[in-house]
Amino acid sequence: MTQHTPTPWNAENAAGDFQALIYGVDDPTGKTIALTYTGNADAEFIVRACNAHDELVDACRAFVSLWPVLPGYDKPKATPEVITVWNMAKQALAKAEEVTDA
Repeated sequence: MTQHTPTPWNAENAAGDFQALIYGVDDPTGKTIALTYTGNADAEFIVRACNAHDELVDACRAFVSLWPVLPGYDKPKATPEVITVWNMAKQALAKAEEVTDA
């Protein structure tokens, strides 16, 4: 599997309000990662998601792995809210780490 272009990424107008160019800020090749035809809002959303991805995955991993060592938070005694958030973090990790055949 090849590596993605390193983050951070950025987006800028390519042709008015209907096209936006996404590129790697520190990429020495200057290549375009993507060109959207739906405007800046989608491009900016993609950039925010990609730039935050690694930190969000790390935070979810840390939360999920801490569960067994938190005093007083064994699963039978945990509140339904804590269990819900823990399950949400596990599901988000599964999605983020899913391998696709793109």
